[in-house]
Amino acid sequence: MRARVKGRLAVLGFRTHGGATGRLAVLGVRTHPGTTALLAVLTAVACLLVAGLPRLTQASFDEALRRSLATADAVQTDLTVSGQPVTLDGDLHERARFEAGDRHWRGLLPAALRPLIRPDGHVSAKTVRTPVTGTRGTFVNLGWLSDAGRRVDWIQGREPGEPSTTGHGGVTIPLIEVGVVDEAARVMGLRIGQTRVIGENAHAAVRIVGVFRAKDPGDRSWNHDPDILHVTHVVPLEGPEEFHTTALISDEGLTALNSRTRNLVYRWVLPVDGRAASALDVPEAGAAVAGFRQRLAVERSGTTSYRLITGLPQVLDEFQAGLSAARTVMYLVLGGLLAVALGVIALGVRLLTDRMAPALALVRARGGSLWQVAGAGSAMAAFAVGPAALAGYGLSFLVPGPAPPVAHLGPAVVVVTAVAFAGARLVVAHRTPLPERRDDVAAVRPSARRLTLEALVVVLALAG
Repeated sequence: MRARVKGRLAVLGFRTHGGATGRLAVLGVRTHPGTTALLAVLTAVACLLVAGLPRLTQASFDEALRRSLATADAVQTDLTVSGQPVTLDGDLHERARFEAGDRHWRGLLPAALRPLIRPDGHVSAKTVRTPVTGTRGTFVNLGWLSDAGRRVDWIQGREPGEPSTTGHGGVTIPLIEVGVVDEAARVMGLRIGQTRVIGENAHAAVRIVGVFRAKDPGDRSWNHDPDILHVTHVVPLEGPEEFHTTALISDEGLTALNSRTRNLVYRWVLPVDGRAASALDVPEAGAAVAGFRQRLAVERSGTTSYRLITGLPQVLDEFQAGLSAARTVMYLVLGGLLAVALGVIALGVRLLTDRMAPALALVRARGGSLWQVAGAGSAMAAFAVGPAALAGYGLSFLVPGPAPPVAHLGPAVVVVTAVAFAGARLVVAHRTPLPERRDDVAAVRPSARRLTLEALVVVLALAG
């Protein structure tokens, strides 16, 4: 065996200096291809598992978050900017001003929220608790939706048009054309052609010109406007029962709404797109909502008061609580898998270094340094596990799901452990000189005492 190894060392041009470390590593790989291939396969499989499993679990976490956002009510997850005018200067009478407000709020969104917000939001303007004059418990509020054309079908009559004026009690009051939902027409007895006077002190007349129903009652947008789609029936502890509905007005009807005579509320709805959500970004998203709320507080002026209405932080907090437990389990499983993988790879490295033991012993006997031998073993392990680790890591990109940081760290730990174990094991094995003679490798240099004695013999012989 030693002769065969010695011959191979000679073929490779081995010396105890220069490129000996790399050449010896190449010798090990070429001499033991089976062991090297086994170690490479073990490394590739280990890196695929430790890099692919986090991706797979992260994909399941993302799917759980998206399902949570999709099943929650839109009024909980969406961001709604609510504005209430406090002076007439805060009143909005044109669609363009509402659209400008939508762009403004979107511009204020923190970077962590912008990918989550869909571009197809909507705006509404509504009056609150607007009674029908001369009745007890009947309320007809006025409402405008920026996307009413997309969300409703007119099943009777026509869409509302421009407002006009009419007389009431000897004074001229606004006459506003409205449309009511079919449920209100049935429950509250509202019919096309009727004119009702609304308000307590400042009166206005509403003429019903059409009846509508929702194109898709299951559309999440209706979560923000149930008062338009359904009649609200309230039974107070004292007093008569109440029926509330919100009638739709046209874009031109906005000119008849003012905060001096009505309780007026504007809402800009920024819908959340759950499909773009990632469990990795949950903490940042929660903090971003708080930051957006603070920005709205700064936007308050003397004409309009703004506030943010959303339950998104609560939804994210509930998900985060469940996610923490799931991640703990994932890290335990991944840690156990990594420990087993490192143990198996360590056995493979030990097998490879054992196969190279004769060659390494010969190098040490010929005067190779300890670090040269250890470096050769580490390089040999690196040749075996390095390309295999890259292959396993590359295959992990075929696993669906985003890559958390641990997915990149796992393969690096495998490679570093294998290389370090090979070098450490050889340092321990060859830290002391071999307990054998080296006469078969190199001649023993004579001692000074022997040289002195031999010189003395020569001098005496010459003198004789």
